[in-house]
Amino acid sequence: MHNLTLMLSTLLFSPAAHACGSLFCGPTDPVDQAGESILFAVDEDAGEVTVHVQIEYVGPAEEFAWVLPTPAQPELDIGNNAVFAALGNTRALFNLNQDTDGCAIADSFASSSATVGGGGGGVTIIASEEVGPYETVTMQANSSAELLTWLQDNNFNVPTGMDPVLAPYVAEGSYFVALRLAKDKDAGDLEPLVMTYAGTQASIPIRLTSLAATPDMRLRVYVLGDERSVPQSYLHVQINELAIDWWTRGANLEDVITLAADEAGGQAFFTDYSGPTDLVEDQVFLAGWDQADLEQMQGVGSFLQQVVNFNLPLEPAMMDILVAHTGLPLGGTAINLTDTLNCLAPGYYGYAYFDYDAGDCNADYLASLPFDAVAAAADIEIDVLGPRRRVEALFAKYSTLTRMTSSVSPVDMTVDPTFVFNPDMGPVAQTREADEIYHCVDGDGLFDAERTLVLSDGRQVDLPSQSELSQLGLSEIEWLADHGLTTPVNAVIERTGSSGQPEVLTDNRGLLADQLETYLTEIEGCGCSSAPTSQGWLVIGLISLLLRRRS
Repeated sequence: MHNLTLMLSTLLFSPAAHACGSLFCGPTDPVDQAGESILFAVDEDAGEVTVHVQIEYVGPAEEFAWVLPTPAQPELDIGNNAVFAALGNTRALFNLNQDTDGCAIADSFASSSATVGGGGGGVTIIASEEVGPYETVTMQANSSAELLTWLQDNNFNVPTGMDPVLAPYVAEGSYFVALRLAKDKDAGDLEPLVMTYAGTQASIPIRLTSLAATPDMRLRVYVLGDERSVPQSYLHVQINELAIDWWTRGANLEDVITLAADEAGGQAFFTDYSGPTDLVEDQVFLAGWDQADLEQMQGVGSFLQQVVNFNLPLEPAMMDILVAHTGLPLGGTAINLTDTLNCLAPGYYGYAYFDYDAGDCNADYLASLPFDAVAAAADIEIDVLGPRRRVEALFAKYSTLTRMTSSVSPVDMTVDPTFVFNPDMGPVAQTREADEIYHCVDGDGLFDAERTLVLSDGRQVDLPSQSELSQLGLSEIEWLADHGLTTPVNAVIERTGSSGQPEVLTDNRGLLADQLETYLTEIEGCGCSSAPTSQGWLVIGLISLLLRRRS
């Protein structure tokens, strides 16, 4: 058997709430962590933080394990991946508005861009329980060496090199939660783990992650509270919008964020969004999902019909429950759960509104199956509806959600990112806007018209026509890069804190203005563009706007 892979993900409150993760493995199957998504809900008045951590893992189920150091005995719960699906919709958006007045439509074209052992040996077992698909053990240790010995003796095969990074947490008296998938579960059953502790601040002890992380590991941090959240120990960046590929709606954003973090010394976050939580409300739990409605169903057929009638999520946890309670296999037989659900909701793969009709969908066979609707509904509440309902309650409880994105390489994982609330800094809109003005002459089509890109900070950039770029084999963003306008990637690198406006450490806005002035001189001199560039609007307007602008 392959050596057991350990995913070491730490959530600490000292008194801050911490969350992060890393994967460890034996020599035969190296597995590194490539990303981490974390939701913090910080109740400063109650002194309590709730943390949802999405576990990302690829590999055999028997190799999965996770260890989380905490400063107190934690309250554990199971979450739901739908939470991060909803939160993923808060990524920064880039809309390019096109002004094509006076252009012939006929000749227009789209842009070319297209089971656990006991204690002993200095380890004290505090609790052992099943949480969702996981077997969990909470423990304390007298030393990191004794903790590592216990993990290895219980089939958590971890590298001895972990001793230096675990030792500080053992010295602080931390508790440790070890978990792994139950024997009948596989990687498809992974759900976020939820932990609740006393604390008032979110923090990511990323130094542990450095032991087994990919270069430029993606970090997506979501913070719920009553004010905007900002990084405290890491820097904050405002991106040069000319580095964004507006013609693909910002498809290159994550690459840009990686470059921006590198420019800032490898430790910086970009804010995608900070504003009302209604952006994500009612996306995880839908009105009408009710355990009591399911309990009243008589027999397998009517129960499954109610599942599809109410669009209950057919996620792995739900399918496991339905298989266990109906006795229908997921597939592979003449009558199975998948075919039955599709039959009850034809054409919609289990998401439609159809009444159950006796005689259809093997109704007689389904009626003959022993079935306890109350027990099935109770399991659905525990593993499917309950986790979704609780996170919706979090979204409703707090007024503000902040999403921040970064990427950090192992060499830069020397400082733990911490996040604080800043009531003095304003919201950050999810959608950024830019305008593309087409300069059509004598009924030219869009494909042959030269253009001006107008950014939200007032900068305006003249661009060749799409036909010219097509002949050159370049996209718009490649053209801008070739002319040196996409770097530096950061317009501003700044330090944020719990009050006041940011301290600007690097201000590239004057440099970016100078680059544009040089660019305009070059393209006018070579006759590469005939778009209007006169009246000195660029430098005067840009400098005026930049002097006033702060995030």
